[in-house]
Amino acid sequence: MLGFSNIKVSMNEVQDLNARDISCDYLRVISTFAIVACHICYINSELFFLGTYLSTYVEVFFILSALLLGLKYFNTVLTWDNFLKKRISRLITSYYPYLFFLFIGIYFAQGEITSFRIILAHISFVNWFSRSFEYSYGHLWFLSMLMMCYVFILIISRINKNLENNIVLIIAIVILLEYLCNKLNINPRIITTLILFYLFFFKGTIFLTFSKKIKMIWYFPIYLFLNIMALYILYIYNGLMDYKLFASILSSIIAFSNVIFFIHIYKNAPKNKFVAFFSMISFEIYLVHHPLILGKYAIINCFSKYTAVNIIVTILIIFILSWILYYVSKKLNENVFIKLNRQFASQLK
Repeated sequence: MLGFSNIKVSMNEVQDLNARDISCDYLRVISTFAIVACHICYINSELFFLGTYLSTYVEVFFILSALLLGLKYFNTVLTWDNFLKKRISRLITSYYPYLFFLFIGIYFAQGEITSFRIILAHISFVNWFSRSFEYSYGHLWFLSMLMMCYVFILIISRINKNLENNIVLIIAIVILLEYLCNKLNINPRIITTLILFYLFFFKGTIFLTFSKKIKMIWYFPIYLFLNIMALYILYIYNGLMDYKLFASILSSIIAFSNVIFFIHIYKNAPKNKFVAFFSMISFEIYLVHHPLILGKYAIINCFSKYTAVNIIVTILIIFILSWILYYVSKKLNENVFIKLNRQFASQLK
């Protein structure tokens, strides 16, 4: 059997790694800013390749999610109640209020009534696969992919307790899914994202330990070479728009290299209020930013004839709206979602 089953990580080591995840906060903030910068770059066709490079930080988000969840559920039997239900509850706390404000905002700003089909697709996390996919808030494909990762992990863990150690079988399953996705004309990013999520969920402790212990004197030249070559390839081939599968593989490699690099760099970083704040609202920033920068609802060119001024004002608005969404979502969770969940649980009993 091919895998990491011969490498053992003790529970004490997992608890130690879980307690020292400040480096993940730094990486989460860097990724958030990189993704905002990515979509700003997409406005200028000459910077499209740079935007595609920065989009690899979306994969970093998937890796961070898998890594931290893997630590949380280490040696735990995954079930609907203790895993998927909690993951869904965590997402909808901010996601559903965002969708409400998004569709209401579109109505008042443009006079457009969003179709029930689009709303239902987003509520059910299948928006990425909907034929009514809307570019202006197309970044919400992330939620569809994240939900697919959660379901995939739960299925893998439930089929066989040793299945997660068989990388060959996992890759075979993912390739089969990829084949079906190609038949349905769905983005090949699925295959690489599922493999990344699998590796960092079940083997994240190994990668995290490796990242903290790696010798930067030999890793940095490799890291630099990979990133420079990626930028060059993306520049020459216009963001690899015609080579989607290769672009997905390259994106995963770059994301993997960035995770190792930044976790090592910030492994002994002190706690920082700025980092803690933006890490706390990173998910809300991701939700809010895209429609304000790209698509028919964008406001980024509405303030001044100077590009720099437009960018600064738009980013400030994104940060303010993100904090408001976080605050509203937190209050809704405390006063509505938690109470409804308790009532539902009591009725089941």
